[in-house]
Amino acid sequence: MEKYPKTVELSDGSKATLQVFKAEHADQYLKFLNGLTEEYTRYLEVDPGNVEGIKSRLADTSDEHFRIFAFMDEKIVGEASLFKPAYGWSQHVGSMKILVTQERRGKNLGFILTREIFLNAVLMKVEKLELRVPETKNEAIKVAEKLNFRKELTLVDHYKDPEGGFSNCAVMTCDIEALWQDMESLMQDYFYSAEL
Repeated sequence: MEKYPKTVELSDGSKATLQVFKAEHADQYLKFLNGLTEEYTRYLEVDPGNVEGIKSRLADTSDEHFRIFAFMDEKIVGEASLFKPAYGWSQHVGSMKILVTQERRGKNLGFILTREIFLNAVLMKVEKLELRVPETKNEAIKVAEKLNFRKELTLVDHYKDPEGGFSNCAVMTCDIEALWQDMESLMQDYFYSAEL
């Protein structure tokens, strides 16, 4: 694992501290989730109001699960998580998720968190990353493509909103070895990504 905590600078000059999850972060994490817009919370796998369910997920601190938070003013403003199977034919594949609060989007925090995922994926012996994005999020898909993710398939009607409407999910993947070959140029070209 990379060494944490570490301080990073956002594109607007503000600074954030990256920290691996600790038990005392649970309440701050609940506030973070409940502060996200409905547009984002509908894609979470656990109800933000389900305190015990969220704390149970946070209790997974195995070597196959990596999670860091971005803190500003003692508040969580971003999260990056990476999970890989402990066994089986897909244990070289890691699934990742990035969440950033509305007020911190467009300031490069998402890109910084993604970079941390890449760094730790190598240490976890992940060879391929998987990212799932709602197909309605065109800008997010474009940014993922700039980061060398490519669309593998579409899961039709994968998401269902409270009103009963369906939307598709794009499953995107990235080869870690190929990514590292272009990482320096990616950091230069996409440092100020509006979506991240």
